[in-house]
Amino acid sequence: DADDSVLIPIPMDPKTGEMAFFGTAFMDANVGEDLGSVLTAKGKTKQRSTAPDPGLRFAARIIDYGLWGILLGLLVQFLGSMGILSANTVQLLTGPFLAPVIITLSFVFVETAVLVFLPATPGKLVLDIHVATCVSNPYAATEPGALLSASWRRAFWVWSRGIAAGVIPFYIFTLLRARKTLVKSKETSWDFDSDCLVTHGKAGLPITALAALLVGGIVWLYATQWATPFWQTMNASWRYATGGASSVQGTLKTLTGDMPTYAPKELPTAPEKENRTIQLEKTAQELVGKQDWKSLSEHCLAWTKEEERNADGWFCYGRALHELADHAGAVTALKRATLLDPSNDDIRRLLKKSSLIDMQNKQLRMRGAPEQAEPVIQRGTDGGR
Repeated sequence: DADDSVLIPIPMDPKTGEMAFFGTAFMDANVGEDLGSVLTAKGKTKQRSTAPDPGLRFAARIIDYGLWGILLGLLVQFLGSMGILSANTVQLLTGPFLAPVIITLSFVFVETAVLVFLPATPGKLVLDIHVATCVSNPYAATEPGALLSASWRRAFWVWSRGIAAGVIPFYIFTLLRARKTLVKSKETSWDFDSDCLVTHGKAGLPITALAALLVGGIVWLYATQWATPFWQTMNASWRYATGGASSVQGTLKTLTGDMPTYAPKELPTAPEKENRTIQLEKTAQELVGKQDWKSLSEHCLAWTKEEERNADGWFCYGRALHELADHAGAVTALKRATLLDPSNDDIRRLLKKSSLIDMQNKQLRMRGAPEQAEPVIQRGTDGGR
């Protein structure tokens, strides 16, 4: 029956455009299953990927990236051992944030070169997945430039559209979107745009077991290598972020005049004074009230000997000497009190006052001192002659 025959045009002469038609007497019922819609009638859904399986394609890409990453890691470690790369550079290049970008970007060139000469990368070869480029161009087989261009476009679009250039965590969303597109449209956007046909073989139990073993080993290897530096980087980033936010918040409050306030419970409580110190202070206040400066000086002198590092005792002793007009001694005592309590303004004011009086007294004493008489030269008896 003529309706059941299939005629396939084969170009014989590119210059004249003459075609020779070859066909079968009856159409093979499985041709659509094997080649998708490449040979089906127009008007049906275009399908360049036959029996698409997102899981197998994802597993194949994990195998490709994992094996290529191991080779790059060994190369970086070798360059580090030779002294060409520093230890910090090796750690940065093999870290969990920069390494995925380097691995996936460099594999674009590897995948391009492989697909020009072979129909599958190592991961696709394990899972019996094949890629054909330029399937709509009957002359592509004799044009290496077209094959190279198609392979490059597909590899680059997989890197940019499929895995978001290897940037964490954006590739999670791009992978989910690509899976949704593959399940719905039976092909990915990069396969359609680069005019490529992806075919899948039968994934039996041995192939599935081998793929599971390779994927599990690769995931375990990378997880053990990247877990520690990943969490260290995340913790450090969180500390920097929270610290920077606190600094910015404090700066904004300062600029807007909204100074931070603290509850009384947040202020450090002053240390309690010992009972002996309280008694000494009470006795000193009583003597000040009586203006008994001599007894106050004796009391405060004993206080300084009992508590040598108590600024109040030295201040008390300096004040008593100041009232007794012993300004030189007052200056010495008040200087000691200032060293022990430099923020006390009362001590500083009294020290300044005593220093001025002491300096004036010294100047007055120097002016009132009697002049020395010139030495008398005794002359001998011979000098009187």
